[in-house]
Amino acid sequence: MARQGRGLAITSLICAIAAFFMLILCLVLGANRADNQLIGGIFVFSILSSLLGAVLGIVAVVKTGKDTSPQNSKTMAIVALVINCLYLLIVVVLLTLGALASSH
Repeated sequence: MARQGRGLAITSLICAIAAFFMLILCLVLGANRADNQLIGGIFVFSILSSLLGAVLGIVAVVKTGKDTSPQNSKTMAIVALVINCLYLLIVVVLLTLGALASSH
């Protein structure tokens, strides 16, 4: 029963990092006036990646909470969950700012 949730924690962390990279890619493509549908697709995919990472992070935290080995992955699972939630918060702020800017 050792190392429960380790793979989920790693996958959650990878999803969080990928989401931030995709957001940076969206910003770079937007600055270079790329196709809006391409940017929107990447942006939506980054949100889905972060949502998946958050769900996997929650499951990993629960599973690693049951792991009593000294090398459990609970810290990594919590960090991954926090990063995914931070990304989702940034997305909500950006979408809110975009909606306010377009309404004026």
